[in-house]
Amino acid sequence: MRPLLLKSSLVALMFLSTAASASQPRELPQDRHELRQDGRELRDDRRDRAEAATLLRRYDAALARGERGQLLSLEREALRQMDRELAEGFRELRDERREVVRSERELQGDRRGLPPARAESRRDDRRDLRDDQRDARVESADLRRVRALRQDFAALSGRLGRGALREKRSLLADFSARAHWEVAQSLRERREDGRERREDLRQAHR
Repeated sequence: MRPLLLKSSLVALMFLSTAASASQPRELPQDRHELRQDGRELRDDRRDRAEAATLLRRYDAALARGERGQLLSLEREALRQMDRELAEGFRELRDERREVVRSERELQGDRRGLPPARAESRRDDRRDLRDDQRDARVESADLRRVRALRQDFAALSGRLGRGALREKRSLLADFSARAHWEVAQSLRERREDGRERREDLRQAHR
């Protein structure tokens, strides 16, 4: 009777130990994917920042020299850059919303106790969900911002009066400032994803 009880206890202990860490290893490949994606997005954002800054400098130079043809050419380039940012913004918002869904599922798994949830794991998952929800809100607001910039700039396209040129220059300055902000956002998100990976690694090795 005693050997049978001991064997049953060992089996139960092994099951609990395996179940407690089962969810964490499954998260690690996703963590690696997110960090690789963060790296790509950061490179893209730095490229966009450089291009927006160059566009603004060229626009200022053409404005100072009164080069009407160059100003019109740069307007078309500005609209192309804004269109590209809109396309990227839609993709990034879609990805952020997927992250929210994934974090919600992880938290629901904790609540069901499959695998048995620990208090620290639940706290981490709640924080991850809050971060992902915030990122989705920020991405949605940024998309609206770029859309508004693009609409305002397009409405002034082809107009070469002093007021229109001044307003377009202001919009390009806003577009360039927004590109700097986006790099800062990408750096912050990469730090957060790195922290999540460290937490998952720590829990997986317990």
